[in-house]
Amino acid sequence: MSVVSSLNIRSGPGTNYNRVGSYGSNTPLTFDAWSRGTSHWDPIAKQWDNRWFRIKGTNKWVASAYIYGNPKSNSKYINPPNNNGGSPTDFTGKVMSVVSSLNIRSGPGTNYNRVGSYGSNTPLTFDAWSRGTSHWDPIAKQWDNRWFRIKGTNKWVASAYINGNPKSNSKYIDPPGNSNPGNGSWQNPLAGSWYAIYSLNEFGTPRTISGTHKGIDLSTGNNTPPIKAAKGGKVVIAYNGTGWNDGYGKYVKIDHGDGTETRYAHLSNVNVQQGSYISAGTVIGNVGSTGNSSGNHLHFEIRVNGVPKNPRNYIKF
Repeated sequence: MSVVSSLNIRSGPGTNYNRVGSYGSNTPLTFDAWSRGTSHWDPIAKQWDNRWFRIKGTNKWVASAYIYGNPKSNSKYINPPNNNGGSPTDFTGKVMSVVSSLNIRSGPGTNYNRVGSYGSNTPLTFDAWSRGTSHWDPIAKQWDNRWFRIKGTNKWVASAYINGNPKSNSKYIDPPGNSNPGNGSWQNPLAGSWYAIYSLNEFGTPRTISGTHKGIDLSTGNNTPPIKAAKGGKVVIAYNGTGWNDGYGKYVKIDHGDGTETRYAHLSNVNVQQGSYISAGTVIGNVGSTGNSSGNHLHFEIRVNGVPKNPRNYIKF
């Protein structure tokens, strides 16, 4: 960005990795992958951004917050590489005083089993961290998708409610397997509301224009119930205008940061802002009949690395 005089280059996606150089303002760059790491304040979008971009053909990374440009829908996402800055270091923290009870989970996310809780100001020691469901940090006033593992256990707590941070060489691990995933971190976008799914509106059914149906349609009759985010992530499209809009009408697209995205089309109104980070269950708008639609319904899509997938494989409708 022109507002940045010097941009640090890191050996991994975060300020906990070694600094290996810098670029001046307006330097053009090409990237071959992206990941998530330390959040920075985007001076143009006026929001926090935890994405990092890898410079093509290298192991050098720069913070997205200071870059003009975004990954394509099929750009490669990779988990943060190991930080070889020495032996992993434990770190400490305590439950925030503003939190009366903090849930403990069997993995880094609300999709894992609850296995207990801690009261406010409980001191804790952690031996690893990972990324999972985002929570709103009531002190920093921003979304945080980090989770900390309690030392010597398989118990995890959300970083957003902990006073304390990993050291520069603390151990990062990929999220462990969820032995009881159910629907995982996915939620039904119309949970609690009446809807019907007719056979012609299932995923993969023939379509005159698009070949096959890329999602699933949840018809709501005369009702326009609230639509909830099926998973937490960043709102990359929040179109609240008029017109056909490629058939979608008013719609929302959410990037979940793990190669998956969801799309919600034909809305009557949109309640979220492009660029905002939201958690699963956040109301993003209401069902409608905008765009290529003949009645109130939610057209819902799940895409993995840009490829449409059957939502029934992820969510019980």
